[in-house]
Amino acid sequence: NFGSWSLQGTPLITSNSDVAPNGTTTADTVGDDATAAFEGIGQEFSITADTSWYTVSIFIKKDTVTTRFPSFRFAFKNSAGSWVAAAGVRIDTTTGQTYIDTGTPSNVSVKEVNGYYRLSYSLQNPGTGVTAVVEFYPAHSTTLTGTASTAATGSCVIWGAQLEKKPYVTSYMATTTTRATRSPETLTIPTAG
Repeated sequence: NFGSWSLQGTPLITSNSDVAPNGTTTADTVGDDATAAFEGIGQEFSITADTSWYTVSIFIKKDTVTTRFPSFRFAFKNSAGSWVAAAGVRIDTTTGQTYIDTGTPSNVSVKEVNGYYRLSYSLQNPGTGVTAVVEFYPAHSTTLTGTASTAATGSCVIWGAQLEKKPYVTSYMATTTTRATRSPETLTIPTAG
């Protein structure tokens, strides 16, 4: 539920507004109706100051809107609160095409899942990041590859944001208020007929 995330400005949030990729009515609508400021949501997580790779992902519902382009952003802050690495990726919610608008993320990927695009990418902690910051802005620009613009307004249906301490995305794992771990994902290939 994105209603519990920190607000960037005063975004409009409607919890459980749509059917999520898993078939439950748990996807949320996040909207930006301000033309003088960016509006979105974000969360911060304490992490270890090392050089680990992290991967973020989010499900964004496919639609036909071509006047606003959302941005999914990820960054590391040091102990003084200064940004030490950041990345941002915009997505066209009609085609799934992406545009890197900030930084140099790795492994940018979009997969179609039950009427949604699952956008994911990775970023390496430079060794001094002690806070991971994840943000979503539903209307970051009026064009996919254009300059960020507060004039962009609109909303997106989103679900299942995930932050993983891995250099790649894994299958979605539901969490609520606490961190979760998973059993290793393994592949067994039979060798005898």
